[in-house]
Amino acid sequence: MSAEKRLKELGIQLAAPTPPVANYVNAVRTGNLLFLAGKGPGAVKGKLGAELTVEQGYQHARSVGLALLAVIKAELGSLDRVSRVVKLLGMVNGTPEFSDQPKVINGCSDLFVEVFGDKGKHARSAVRHPGGDRVHRRGRRCCPTGEKTGQKETPVKQLAAAAVLAAVSSLSFAQSWGPRSLEELKQETIRRAERNMGPLAGIKAEDAREAMAGLKSLEPDEWAAAWSRVGERHLQRGDYYQAWHSFNVARWPSERLSPGKQRAYARALEAFQQYARSLAPPIETLRIPFEGAEIVAYLRLPANARPAPLVFGINGLDSRKEEVIAQADAYLKNGVGVFALDMPGTGQAPILVDVGAERMFSRALDYLQTRPEIDAKRIVVQGRSWSGYWAAVMAYTEKDRLRGAVVHGVGIHEYYSPEWQKKAFSTREYLFDVYPARASVYGTRSMDEFLAYGPRLSLLARGMLERASAPMLLVNGERDSQQPIADLYLLMKHGDPKDVWVNPQGGHMGRSERWPDARVRAEVVEPWVLSHLK
Repeated sequence: MSAEKRLKELGIQLAAPTPPVANYVNAVRTGNLLFLAGKGPGAVKGKLGAELTVEQGYQHARSVGLALLAVIKAELGSLDRVSRVVKLLGMVNGTPEFSDQPKVINGCSDLFVEVFGDKGKHARSAVRHPGGDRVHRRGRRCCPTGEKTGQKETPVKQLAAAAVLAAVSSLSFAQSWGPRSLEELKQETIRRAERNMGPLAGIKAEDAREAMAGLKSLEPDEWAAAWSRVGERHLQRGDYYQAWHSFNVARWPSERLSPGKQRAYARALEAFQQYARSLAPPIETLRIPFEGAEIVAYLRLPANARPAPLVFGINGLDSRKEEVIAQADAYLKNGVGVFALDMPGTGQAPILVDVGAERMFSRALDYLQTRPEIDAKRIVVQGRSWSGYWAAVMAYTEKDRLRGAVVHGVGIHEYYSPEWQKKAFSTREYLFDVYPARASVYGTRSMDEFLAYGPRLSLLARGMLERASAPMLLVNGERDSQQPIADLYLLMKHGDPKDVWVNPQGGHMGRSERWPDARVRAEVVEPWVLSHLK
């Protein structure tokens, strides 16, 4: 069972993390390790062994553990991304004779095991802090007890898990899920760049040749390094657009798969911000508060339309919100704005994929309704590939706030079955690493866990298919090897009538030689969106 589900079963609702009280931060992540600053239980009066019992200390240690869990969730988006709690340091303010520090700190340790199971079992130190002096421990202030200030003594017990070290589920996957050998991957990468095909769309063919000449293995960090070298060269020349594209390919298919891809993603975001400053109309970066964290999104509005209708764009499994907002021109020239955010489990999204994760999109809609320059009554959501699922979900859950939903790539039921997933792992439509990419949005760590996770997401299992919905456009190819075409027909045959476009010769998202991505967007998707925003 996942940590998030255990938390719900325990009836625990985490509060927002308390802010640091001095010159430090709540957490620092390096590689796949997350270091937490210390937390205390608040101004609890008394010392262990004097005014406070072991049981009281145990409960205060548990409250400290909850504060630490809140920090982890805020930093990672989900407790399910923790693969192991490594080390816990607890300090107990007790009398010189008090020796039951381990029993007190069990309050925190037991909580971690309750929430994380065996992953919560950790190495630990439980020590007595005598108080009496004003000191700092890893950024945590340990308050004094009994200072002689001319006032009445106020003993304060400070008990803190002052250093928690957690291993984060972002360990490297070897690019062994294929379906290509090293030489095949090099050839296919160059071919796609030459033909402007995903995920190399926008990449110069000569850049692809340069990167592939330097690629020595299928390890994810090797791929990231080869493309990052190209990105750095463009950055030095001030070509921020090509730098962003190169770093974006370097982190592909997910920045969650290795430290090198995480670094490449950070560079991609930096380069994109530089590129965005050159655009007119400008791209506005939004930070929307959400469950103790934030939704990072982009907004770009046409120059002369107020209030402007809006396309609510969601990236797919391996694309990112930067790609969504970069393709806004077709809408902007028609007086339509574009809002873009990362789907759960990708990019800067604050949560992973799970049933109910659509609340993130509802929160974004709430925010957009506060912006007077946006016509909140004219919004169409556009999903692509994996996020076609979220567009369909929103068509049901937000039907009264949407003019329509584009489900471009339809995976809503059979897609989540173990049988389909096993079959799809061998697809050659996907450049490489389809399983690690898909597992990363769930935060699962094994094949069995991954295969068991997906079925809960089925819209049939969730009882949505017969409900009333906003208008939908369903788009895909009959020969899609990544998402079953049966899901499109299942969605079409249930509930309200829908508009459907299927390319009989098309693969994923309906693309083919005659119908490349750009043509499908320009002749099918964008006209439908514009017609529903009138």
